[in-house]
Amino acid sequence: MKQLLMKITAGILVLFLAAGCGRQVESKPATEPLAVGAENDSIAMEGGFVSAAVKATGGLKAWMEVKEVSLECVVTFYKPDKSLYLTEQVHRIYPWSNSIRISAEEPEDKFVCQLSRGEFSVLKTAEKDWTLPVEIKARAFARAVLDIMTAPVRFLDKSAVHTERRQFIKIEGQIYWPVIRTMKTEQGDGAEEGVIFCQSQQSSLVDVVWYSSEGSDSLLTVRGYNYTQIKDNGIVLPRRVEIFRASSDGVLQKRLAKIEYHW
Repeated sequence: MKQLLMKITAGILVLFLAAGCGRQVESKPATEPLAVGAENDSIAMEGGFVSAAVKATGGLKAWMEVKEVSLECVVTFYKPDKSLYLTEQVHRIYPWSNSIRISAEEPEDKFVCQLSRGEFSVLKTAEKDWTLPVEIKARAFARAVLDIMTAPVRFLDKSAVHTERRQFIKIEGQIYWPVIRTMKTEQGDGAEEGVIFCQSQQSSLVDVVWYSSEGSDSLLTVRGYNYTQIKDNGIVLPRRVEIFRASSDGVLQKRLAKIEYHW
């Protein structure tokens, strides 16, 4: 009886060890270098318009605790032949490193592109010269999404100076205050960057951003809609983003892309 008990115990031990050896142990993911937090010495409240923009989107405390925001979305591209191209994407946004990584599963292959501190790169794609199916470059698309989603943090960046012009503009009947970004250099303030952040007089949201188009009188414009709080971190982001061609006086002309986020 004692020998039988020992055999049963040994058998259970072998089964346990075998099960343990066959189980996959999940390794901890490598630290994402882009997912950095806010540095106190990098925050510069330049004026009332800055604090108003930050407050309208959840407040400084909420933003300072956010290192990464990962959002799933459906993107509709409006092609020149008036047909539509729909794709599902994941946008990983890193507010404090001024970066975004966009990934999607396309029929050809998976693609991943990244814009980080002004440097654009295609990390993975089936085609060497990957392009969007619309009249907008991938870099401009990434920049538009990053700026409209992180506009309050861009105002806090000490590498640039943001100046509010006290002459309002009207966009689709709404009053906005334009904010001009000027990049800093070793010699002092540099040239204007060709981007205008537009802050709503009514809501203080920066829900419109204009980009000048060199050699043309048209502008690329990105707009945010349906601003909603993300429960996980408390910041407020647009659930829908649209990118347009616009005239120099702010009239939206041609829709290029629509992004609908899900959270």
